Amino acid sequence: MKKYFLYSIISALFFCISWPPTFSFFVLFIFFAFVPLFLIEKDLFRRNKSVFWIFPFAYISFSVFNFLTTFWVEKASPDFGEGLFAVLCNSLFMTITFLLYCIIHRWVLKYFSKNRFRIKVIGLFLISLFWIGFELLHMTWDLNWPWLTLGNVFADQPSWIQWYSYTGVLGGTIWVLILNYIFFQTYLNFPFENKLKFKNHLFFLSLFFFPFLLSKIMYYNFSKDGEEVNILVAQPNINPYDSYNYLECKDYFSQLITENLNNDIDYVVFPESFFPHESYYSNFRDDFLKNYEKTNFIFGVPIKRLNKKYNSAIQLNYNYLKTNEQQYHYKSKLVPGPELTPFSSALQPLLDFLGLSLQLGGLEKGDSINVFYSSDGTHCVAPIICYESVFPNHVRKFIKKGAQAIFIITNDGWWGDSKGRIQHNSYARIRAIESRRYVVRSANTGISSVINPKGDFVRQMPSNTEGSFVEKISFLSDKTFYVKYGNILIFCYLASFIFFMPKIKFKTK
Repeated sequence: MKKYFLYSIISALFFCISWPPTFSFFVLFIFFAFVPLFLIEKDLFRRNKSVFWIFPFAYISFSVFNFLTTFWVEKASPDFGEGLFAVLCNSLFMTITFLLYCIIHRWVLKYFSKNRFRIKVIGLFLISLFWIGFELLHMTWDLNWPWLTLGNVFADQPSWIQWYSYTGVLGGTIWVLILNYIFFQTYLNFPFENKLKFKNHLFFLSLFFFPFLLSKIMYYNFSKDGEEVNILVAQPNINPYDSYNYLECKDYFSQLITENLNNDIDYVVFPESFFPHESYYSNFRDDFLKNYEKTNFIFGVPIKRLNKKYNSAIQLNYNYLKTNEQQYHYKSKLVPGPELTPFSSALQPLLDFLGLSLQLGGLEKGDSINVFYSSDGTHCVAPIICYESVFPNHVRKFIKKGAQAIFIITNDGWWGDSKGRIQHNSYARIRAIESRRYVVRSANTGISSVINPKGDFVRQMPSNTEGSFVEKISFLSDKTFYVKYGNILIFCYLASFIFFMPKIKFKTK
């Protein structure tokens, strides 16, 4: 058992040191992170131990991984207990996913023919099926938390993952799973009995180098031209736990942009919830719109409609003075707990019956995808609010509706000066590659940034800095394979294993 405990800790450390922010070399450890867990299950099967013995060791591994990479979530919670519960809960989901793989895989080993190659293929299929299924579920249900999607591990290595424009981030997940399984099988068969086995494993190991080299070629040959526009990005650096009044808000607005604002600026972008209330900007918005007819102002503000509160992005431009219409986007991917009560329709009646109260959520989901059009109707941007930016398929929908650039407004100040800010900023690089769009990111306390379609940072403003900057970006209209077809290549990968299923036969006595 001591050996199993050691293996689980090694697995956790491999996950942790590979996760951003980290050194480029350390990312390679992600290709070995599952191997110790595979070895535990292999030894348990050999010793005829129950498959459920894997549970505590897998849970240790995933708990350490979750805690060390996302410990900052407690800073955004009312108390430490809520943040810790979220970490332990997500660790449990990962553990159950791995356990399901182990259960079905052991069943295959016990009751089907021992054609080694076919059994290995089925093993790879099962870990891919269950883990991809888990990550897809984590992007859709009320307890959504795609922060630790395995493909996110390469966020700071954009030159490695240019093919995400075809597969999306789940392509990175498959890359990780395949290499882990191959390294596991390589370890089991070492030293090799013959040259043929060595050549077979050498061939499979080339699966690391092929995506890597392909990406490098795509990276250095990528070139897209589009209409250039000038963007002014504001970073107020306001403590989100402090309140501020209308006059302070007006001063922040003016001080941040006056120095850089002129008639050549096409967009001014402020962060999520910059205005605490709609009324805060209504008294001075007309002056700015009159003086800057070409400029589109985008910012975050909480909005109440029919006693429902929405976290919203708003765009104002000169057309507002004529039509009195504002362009809105209501945040539709809410953070479980602080913004959303998970499974509220079932949970709330239960709490009422038990006479309990739970202070969660409070925000309504937006039910539509709204893009923002410029005053002359020629430009179209995707207004992405904070947490929405870690949902690849969600952002993809904005691009399908015609968005030529991605504008992320966020308030990462809730997390304090933690690596959560760095991770959130890095994940935006993946959205840039998937869509081949410039990403403009305005963060209240940082990190504000501009990212090109290859995932490179063009400009960044450090955390805890007040100010603004102007940057030139290109608006692009071509849609990538991923934008057009979503995860179809991922489903094709899983479906390809069907070829091997009829060839697996029951054992005969």
